[in-house]
Amino acid sequence: MGAGKNTAELFRRRDEWRKHPIHVNQFRQATPGLGIALVAFGVYLVAEQVYNKTNASSSSHHKARIQIWHFEQKDLRIEGRISGFDEYMNLVLDDAEEVNVKKKSRNTLVCRFFISGAGRDLSQEYWPWL
Repeated sequence: MGAGKNTAELFRRRDEWRKHPIHVNQFRQATPGLGIALVAFGVYLVAEQVYNKTNASSSSHHKARIQIWHFEQKDLRIEGRISGFDEYMNLVLDDAEEVNVKKKSRNTLVCRFFISGAGRDLSQEYWPWL
């Protein structure tokens, strides 16, 4: 007899649950467009993650070590890691070194070094083993 009461109670709770506003059209009518908004937000989150993953690999050039040749001084080169750049191709380098090709010497420059985009002849990624 105790099992019958539990079953009746279970069915009563189930029926109450089915009448809850979330399961009836009352909730959908009260918040039109909520489902579409949630789906759009989910798509946005997924797209942002995908963009960040693909952009992270393409933005690895920010820490690339590059070598810059000046058009007036062919025997002088500057090497360093890219810290930033802008639309005018001005560069900011970290750990910059001045390399003299004739003397085969290196001078460490200040911590951050700014190079204007106008005076450069060549900028290339530096491969020390080549």
